[in-house]
Amino acid sequence: MVSLLETKPAPPGYPGAPLRVGFVPLIDCAPLIVAREEGFFADQGVQVILSPQPGWAAVREKIQSHELDAAQCPAGLALALHHGLGGPARRMVVPLILNANGNGITLSNEFPPSLVNEAGGLKQLLATQDRVVTLATVHRYSFHYILLSNWLDREGLRIGQEAQIFFFPPAIIPRNLANGAIDGFCVGEPWNSGAILSGTGWCAATSCDLAPGHPEKAFATSETSYRVRQEEIAACSVALLQACRLCDNPDYRPELCRLLSRPEYLDVPLDILRNSLVQPFETGHGPRVVPGLHRFFGDEINAPSPERVNLLIKAMRQAGAFEGVRLHEPSEIFRENLYQAALAQLPAYSKSGAKSCLVP
Repeated sequence: MVSLLETKPAPPGYPGAPLRVGFVPLIDCAPLIVAREEGFFADQGVQVILSPQPGWAAVREKIQSHELDAAQCPAGLALALHHGLGGPARRMVVPLILNANGNGITLSNEFPPSLVNEAGGLKQLLATQDRVVTLATVHRYSFHYILLSNWLDREGLRIGQEAQIFFFPPAIIPRNLANGAIDGFCVGEPWNSGAILSGTGWCAATSCDLAPGHPEKAFATSETSYRVRQEEIAACSVALLQACRLCDNPDYRPELCRLLSRPEYLDVPLDILRNSLVQPFETGHGPRVVPGLHRFFGDEINAPSPERVNLLIKAMRQAGAFEGVRLHEPSEIFRENLYQAALAQLPAYSKSGAKSCLVP
């Protein structure tokens, strides 16, 4: 079987039909693209349609309506869907975390690094100008919101007073910075690099500066879809874990950039992708090497373990994202046993990790 890229809406899924998996074009979607392009889905005998979506609200709605069988999504969004936050509740299953880190906070050049890096400097400027700082991020129930909240707290700025936060699909956020509609944003790569290399902004902080190793995107499905398509979801999890391993290989990163740059995926220039995937990372105020800016593989990355889920829940509560919500037992959603089952089926590979070197 081969995997496909969706070009028109598909009917509701059923056993035997291709598995429809949604993704938002970001570097974080790399495991899905690699699993398709390197033949890992086909190796596992599962037919997958990759369905690009404009943003996380679209992913949420299409999981709720069963237009998608599974999706790449922020780990916090899976929690929100399960509890009916932002729409109808849909019981969720997460067999796998796809990556860690990968986000950044980018500011307009109106706020120079010398000012922001000075303790209280940004707050003093805003007070002098009698204005608030207007920021954007991708979803309230994503780690981007947590990072932005933590950074604002570090700067002594309060949401709703000195700062406003709006939510937009990732790809349009840099355009809002370029036209002056916002002062900054927190988003996943490559959109920070796009703004930096175009000269419209600079990176004030990365995931690694604010919450190193945080769980970022999850491979998620509704419990209804999982019950109907359990074997296919399990096969897809093995293929994605195999792709995560390859994405984490530094030798593969140039090829990964080439794949992601293609028009049907991210459709961005190679230099923008290389900025964070290959490094050094040009921040807009000088290059720096950021170890672990993108992490895709390892128990500490992929396992939806109680420790990592509790870290996510604690951070989201501190940011006010789950205020007043009584959460279900996290193990109902984040199934570490499914990750362990996928790991046990993971094919061996040689030192390079390339598909041509897979050991039967």
